[in-house]
Amino acid sequence: MKRGLVFLRAWRHWVGPLMLVCVLGVAAAAPRLAPQADPALPQDFHQVGRGSDTTPRPPNAKAILGTLPMQYDVFYSLVWGLRQALRFGLLVTMLTGVFGVFYGALSGYLGGWANNLFMRVADAFLAFPVLAAVVFVQQIITILIGDTTQSVFSGGLYVNMELTPLQQFLMNADPLLWTLVALSWMPYARL
Repeated sequence: MKRGLVFLRAWRHWVGPLMLVCVLGVAAAAPRLAPQADPALPQDFHQVGRGSDTTPRPPNAKAILGTLPMQYDVFYSLVWGLRQALRFGLLVTMLTGVFGVFYGALSGYLGGWANNLFMRVADAFLAFPVLAAVVFVQQIITILIGDTTQSVFSGGLYVNMELTPLQQFLMNADPLLWTLVALSWMPYARL
């Protein structure tokens, strides 16, 4: 207890938790900070000027952080992008933790040669570069999905009645998310 109080006396130790509280506060207040034109159809970008104007503009009354080319509001994108980034990060962390703990517990439970084999597999995954894996997984998904010219975007998902359920899942899957899950579980398993 005494060490914890000594740790919290330094102002530098409060910076990280305060930043986290600020980020969570902005994410929670996103609907009030940057209201969407139609909440039933959420959009990642908000255009505040003519879309044909490719010159970024400085901050003004409509866009408090300015605009990007084609007049997309920077503040709107930051606020709603923060929400998406938090959701993505938490999902990757939860999936990675669950799989890694299960894999490590199974390895420890089996023990002996099975434990040794499981840990060598984990070591092999540790040696694989993440960037190469992202490209590899993207190519595999593209091959497995095949022709998707008849797909329709409905309710936030691509739907095609001619595709198998696996192909529809892969079409809506984020290859970066699944690659990070596939290449980040090893520290949990080793612990």
